[in-house]
This record gives sequence, C-alpha cells and structure tokens, in this order.
Amino acid sequence: MAEALDLVALVASCEDEPIHTPGSVQPHGVLLVLDNGRMVGVSANCQALLGLDSSLLLGASLANIGPLAAIAGVLDAPEGEVVLVTCAAGRFEAVQHAFGGLVLVELEPAPEDDLAHDRLHKALRGFHGSTDVLGLIAQTARTVQELTGFDRVLVYRFDDDWTGQVIAESAGSRNGEFLGLRFPASDIPPQARAMYDTAALRLIPDTTTAASPVLTVDAGLARTLDMSLVSLRSVSPIHLRYLQNMGVAASMSIALFVGGRLWGLVSCHHLVGPLRPSRSVRDALDLVARTSETILAALLASESAAAHVAFVHRVDELTEPMWRDNSPAPELVLAQSDLFLRLFEATGAAIVTGGGCQLVGACPPLALVQKLVASTRDAGTSHVAIDDLGSIDAEWSGHAAVAAGALGVRIDPSGERWLFWFRPETREVIRWGGDPTWKVATIVPGGPPQLDPRSSFAEYLQNVEGRSTPWSAEQVSAGRLLGDRVAELTAGRARLRAELAATLQRTLMLAQFPLVPDVDGAARYLPSRNDPIGGDWYDVFFRPMGGPVIAIGDVAGHGLAVAATMAQLRHATRAYLVEGPFGQTMNRLNALVLTLLPTELATVVLVALDPETNTAEFVRAGHVPPIVTGPFGARLLDAQTNRPLGVDHSPPFTSARVTLQPDETLILYTDGLIERRAETLDAGLDRLLRAATSASSASVNELCDHLIRELGADVNTNDDVTIVALRFRSPSNHR
Repeated sequence: MAEALDLVALVASCEDEPIHTPGSVQPHGVLLVLDNGRMVGVSANCQALLGLDSSLLLGASLANIGPLAAIAGVLDAPEGEVVLVTCAAGRFEAVQHAFGGLVLVELEPAPEDDLAHDRLHKALRGFHGSTDVLGLIAQTARTVQELTGFDRVLVYRFDDDWTGQVIAESAGSRNGEFLGLRFPASDIPPQARAMYDTAALRLIPDTTTAASPVLTVDAGLARTLDMSLVSLRSVSPIHLRYLQNMGVAASMSIALFVGGRLWGLVSCHHLVGPLRPSRSVRDALDLVARTSETILAALLASESAAAHVAFVHRVDELTEPMWRDNSPAPELVLAQSDLFLRLFEATGAAIVTGGGCQLVGACPPLALVQKLVASTRDAGTSHVAIDDLGSIDAEWSGHAAVAAGALGVRIDPSGERWLFWFRPETREVIRWGGDPTWKVATIVPGGPPQLDPRSSFAEYLQNVEGRSTPWSAEQVSAGRLLGDRVAELTAGRARLRAELAATLQRTLMLAQFPLVPDVDGAARYLPSRNDPIGGDWYDVFFRPMGGPVIAIGDVAGHGLAVAATMAQLRHATRAYLVEGPFGQTMNRLNALVLTLLPTELATVVLVALDPETNTAEFVRAGHVPPIVTGPFGARLLDAQTNRPLGVDHSPPFTSARVTLQPDETLILYTDGLIERRAETLDAGLDRLLRAATSASSASVNELCDHLIRELGADVNTNDDVTIVALRFRSPSNHR
C-alpha cells in the first residue's frame, strides 16, 4: 500500500510540476533578461554561442557591451516578431517578450538561407481543396513534414477526457506505425496542455543535451522567472525521458484549437540526430496551423449541421403522426413505432408517465428503470447520457447484456415524465501506444524517487467490457428535441421550430471573428425577433496568395431553405476565391445563383484586405454600401455595380479600392441594421453615419456594440442583423 501511495503522490507531483519557471533554457539559444536595459539574467551558454562570459554580462548594461550592440534594435521591434541581427559571433534570429516589467530576449543562430516563405505559399494551396476533416488533417501532417523535414509527423485529436488518438500520420516508409493508436491523458499533464494557450508551438531540437541554467542577479528572480512565452524554455526531465524512450531525437508540437478549446496536436518526431527548424520556418508553421484551424472549424460545423438536419428529419418522421387530429397520446405513438428505437440505435426504451412506465424492446427490470428515473430527477437535470451504468450503481453490472448505457430526456417541467433508451454493452479492443497504466518509480541514490515514463510504445490491446457505444452529441440533441416535441404536444405548446432554427443558425454562423494577421476585427449577429433563421451571413477566407477576404451577405427571406442557400453561397465563395482572381468571384457567384438557384435573390459584399498597403479592394452586389469612420468623421463607400445576385448576366461586376488612414475603421453590415418601417434608406444611412462618428475612436468590439445600441438593432428590428468592423493595425502593432 505504501508503494501505491508513493506512486499516486509522484503522479500528482508530475501534474503540479512548475514547467513555466524551470530556471534554465535549451542550449541551442541564448536568453537575456533585461530590466531597463540592465542584464539581470543571462543563460550560462553565452560563451558557447556568443563568445562572451555569462558571469561578466550579468548586471551589465546592454548598451555597454560592444559585441551585443546590434541586439539593442530588437527592443524596438514588435513583441514576438523575428529580427535578424548580426554581431561578432555571427547572425542570429532574435525575438523579445515583455513580462512583469522585464524584457526577455531570445537569440538563436540564423540559418544560411531560409526559403520558408516561398515554400509556405506552395504548401497552403493544398489546404482549401480539403472537403472532410480527415483529409484536411492528413494534408496538415504532410505540409508540416514538407516544411520541416521531421521523420514522422502525427496529428492526434483529444477526447473529452483528454485521451488522444492518432488520426493522421506522415512518416514515409514507416507510415501507419502509430495511426489509430490512443495515448492516455497523463502523457500531456494539465499544466502542459495549458501552456499551449500561451505558446501554440513547442520545439525540442535535441532530446539529449543538458539544459543551460539562467544566471540571475538574485536567487528570487531565478526561482520566479516566468518563461511561458520563451520558446527556449527548458524541458521537463520526465518528458525528455519519455521522448528518448520513444526513440525521438528531436521533437516539435503545434496546438490546434477549435472554438477556443485545445482540439488536437501536430506532433513531430526526428529519429536520427538533432533538428532545429528556424524561427522563420516556425512562424510559417504557425500560419499553417491557424489556416488548418479555420478550415477545420468550418468543416466540423458543416458536418455537425448536416448530422443535426438528418436527425431532425427523422424526428419529423417519428412525430408527424402525433400532430394528426384525434391521434392517440404521443406515448402510444412512440411505443408502436420501430423508428423510436432505430433513431437512437437502441435495443430497448422506457416511456415514463405519471400513470406508470411502458417498456419497449429489451429492457432492464422495471424496478431498476424506476430507480434510474428517480436518481436522474433528483439530480435536477433535463437529460442524461451515460455509457457505463455499472459505474453509477453496481446493480446495473448484472444487466449489461441488456442495458449498459442509457439516454434519458425529460418531457415535462415537473420531472415526472421521461423517455429513456437503452443499449447493451459493446465489447471492444482499444489500441494504445504502449501500456496506458504504466507507473513505475525509480529510486535515485541520495535523492527522492522519480516517476519513470513508460519505456515501450508498442501496440497495447485493452479489452473493454460493461460499456455501451457512446451516445453522439447529435443523438443527445435529437433525444432532447423529441422530448420537447412530446412536451409541446402534451402541454399545448409550439416552440419546436424556433428552437430548431436557433440551433441550425448557430451551426451556420462563425462562433467568433477569426484571427486575421495585422487586422483587428469584430463581428456581431442578432437574429430576427420573428424568425431565428435569417439570410444573413459573413465569413473570412484566407487565400493561398493575396491575403484575407471578408464576405458579408444577405439571402432574401427566412427559414431552412434560406439557410441552405446561404451555406451554398459561402462554400462557393471559398472555392471561387481559391481558384480564380478576386475580381471574377462576384461574376461567378452571380452565374451560380442564376443557373442553380434561379428563384433566389441575394446581396453580397466582398472585401480583399492588404495590410502591407492599408488598402481594401471591395465589390458589392446589391448590398448596402460599406462605411469608413475615423477621426474626421464617417463616410459611405460605393462601387459602380450595385445589383443583387441572380438578377441578370450583364454587365460584369467591378471593384473599387480604398486606402484606410490610421485609426480608420471599415464597417460592413446588413440592411437589418438600418432599415425601419416608414423610414427611407437614406434616413437609416444618416443615422448609421452619425452613430459611427460618435464612437470612431472605440475598439472594433466596442464600435459594434455601440452601433447596435444606437440604432436600436437589439430591440427594434424585425430582420436579422450582422455587423463586421475591420481596422488595420499600425505598423508598430503588427505581429
């Protein structure tokens, strides 16, 4: 028992390891810590890389060290931007970070030549052709390998419990060695996952070299110096042993985020000798990852929307008989329908009403069902989805062959009426990359025990029993939808369409304005008070060449058909922007609407941004004109061609160009923001210009909220409203 307690304590200490304050750096670069120009901390490897004695640098002023004079220019560069500097010891890639009143400068030897920028554009061209998640992820793995030369690149996706599964692998002749394997959550402790929120890329160019300590003017600084932003930050010894056990000589990982949550990692392994991609290559990889994230989020949203719609159609089929005049009670209709079980891939179900419990198909004993209903009701939840009933009550273990998992939804506010579905256990074999339960402590002479990472990553098979196939998010959503429908029928309510519409609208709109390099952007969407599904949409597209394009549009009407048209226009816009010149995109969209959607009418504005010149090229089709607001007031922008998509074939759409001055903001919007009954469009535009002028100095987020308040879009409109605000960052703020 004592040994077990020691292992538990060691695992806990591993998860609490302060990896953000290691007090040392990896030896391939130098760290300088400056306080008002005085070097209060330097890494001990200055002699090896700079030819300067670290102890003599400590406490000295940077301005007084001649061989380091060129480094002073780094302090004027934007934080995190790579700057090439030449000093007596050679050429270095340098970056600076500000933290807690200190400036941390990192120096790494620069490569002789670096073609990362040229290779990047070639690599990105393949991304926008991806039409499914696995294809996109495989493309990401290949691109990272091509840009870096790592022997093996894996992409693994996190589950809700932070276990990961390899879903793509690019490894040449060794391809497929890790594909499909799972890795336990303990491989990446919580504090290591949290570090990716600060620094999305982590490089370990040599897993065998010793860390170089950071010498400081006082011991307190050495213990508390936060290196979260420092890419040279040294590596946990446990993680180094883990990599060495895997046969990895150099490693790099890149985080992938979806919806603000860590979704997965691109994990790179070099098997023979060190490998150090340059800073500029790593900057290119960051753009690759962010591009992959943007497309990944769109694909996941599209897949989710399609699955939701499919389930909704089946729920419609199941509930349609309930709406007929003189139909029997909804519970009787459900009990007599095979679809009631097939919809949720269940083998049994229970319909619990105030008058009793009706069992359908293969079910556990009635007493056990009633016990489950009582515990679920007492928990105060409206639904429950569990795939291991035996873990909550041992009594269920004896009935796993009939009911190992359950999905339940409440069908009245009191909690007396429920629908439950049951699934039997699904015995399966999980393929792990090594034994996930491995926990061994090594006794170090004269020191405390140390936790050893597992030494084998050979496929380890784990037999799992007593669990059912998990309930998918779409099945849970469909179950709740069905429960709501039954509740509506029973209580005489009719809220279904509004709830379904709101769900579908959220899947078709961006959750938040994505990151656009050198541009501050914000967006707001407000659904109509009368119909949650409107025709408004906006999107941000990243072209392989030519920079970002922002689109905002409005399909006439409301409802599911309008949402489908909106989705087609968004996907078509992305395809046309990738395949052809910006100026031809609107003409191709118009031809699409005329040919494939002849009954539809839509307005669109496309804006191509060029942060290098602070210009925006825009073309609009029947849409309300963009405006620009700044210190000198607000003004309308206009393009020559101004007719909606789907009206006629000629003349061609033409674009216009505008240069945005410092502190000017470009505002795109839909007509729901300004149109009001008994008011002309010009009057609405005048109100918009006045409102924009009064808040021209506000941030883009504040400006969006201000326009909504001032124009009463949150209370007065019967149409949906979309606003997008864009502002180029000043050169000093470029990242």
